[in-house]
Amino acid sequence: MANRTYIVLTDTCTIYPSAIEPDFLPEKQTAAQGIYCLPLLWVAMFRIDDLKAQQFEMEGERVDLKAPLARTQKALAQLEAAQEILQTMFADQTSVMDYCALLREAVTGVQREWITIELDEVASMGDPDTFFAYLELALRALGGEVPHGVGRTALLRLAELEPATRFPEIQLLMEQSRATNEESLTVSQILGCSWLRPVPWE
Repeated sequence: MANRTYIVLTDTCTIYPSAIEPDFLPEKQTAAQGIYCLPLLWVAMFRIDDLKAQQFEMEGERVDLKAPLARTQKALAQLEAAQEILQTMFADQTSVMDYCALLREAVTGVQREWITIELDEVASMGDPDTFFAYLELALRALGGEVPHGVGRTALLRLAELEPATRFPEIQLLMEQSRATNEESLTVSQILGCSWLRPVPWE
């Protein structure tokens, strides 16, 4: 089974709502999934102050987990504010604005007050400390606290993207309704892909 990340929306102020909400509905509350990665643009919805730690009881054991959490409207505003920094980080790529618009559309389709990323499956594929170190660097770069180059490297590592990978022209792919396997993989590493509900870019 693949290790996955999920954009999850909820009306409860909590990370990992799927683990604690008795009436959690994944088909209605999950906007997209990432497979073996943390898709690049998901991180742009958050800043370092949004990274939260919380303790859960799972199978009789206390487990400490971390994940980003913000009010949905705040996250969408942060995504918009990040576009200038992202354009600087990825100046050699096609415009990220079209990608951001599609992510915004996917998130707004799930009308809940809070948004988080459930990422423990991917964080635990390797060393979780290294994963969260990259996540913290990416969040700080998006907030203007560390150099753009450092943020670019961290975002690419989290998304499992090679530095030389070209971002496909997403609008052209959607208009043509066809993409190579490599293009589809790259788009999923930038935006994620569908799970139980459709996403605008597929």
